[in-house]
Amino acid sequence: MVILKLLDIASILYAFDVVLVLLMGLLYLITGTFQSYHIDFIGLTATDVTAFNANLMILISVYIRIIGVGNISGGLAGLLITLIPYRKGKKWAWFAVLITGMVSIVPTLIITNVVLGSHYLYMVFIFAMIIWIISLALSTYEIFFRK
Repeated sequence: MVILKLLDIASILYAFDVVLVLLMGLLYLITGTFQSYHIDFIGLTATDVTAFNANLMILISVYIRIIGVGNISGGLAGLLITLIPYRKGKKWAWFAVLITGMVSIVPTLIITNVVLGSHYLYMVFIFAMIIWIISLALSTYEIFFRK
């Protein structure tokens, strides 16, 4: 019988968040164009922007792909931290998970709310934030208080 420790559960939960970041990064990198929620927000399609100014759409596409590469890079780093030092209870890894969540999950949640309102994707980010908080809470005892 396999008994999962709190750190294992916390790592699995946070790894789920990191996988979401990786998937979003892949989507942005591969497509390099507006997603449906972008079109809903700005009221223009990629074709509309291209008709207005083709170079502007090229620039937007590059920026979308840069965001994708950034998400993939951050996601891979987060996955390595989650699966090795965080799972082993390293204090610095706990702080890394805390800080990366604060600078990625929280702002993404705020921006997504402005752009999407209560769209299903916003609910996914709410779920991701809850998982992040639970992961930190589960690991806190193991990392800071267990002797």
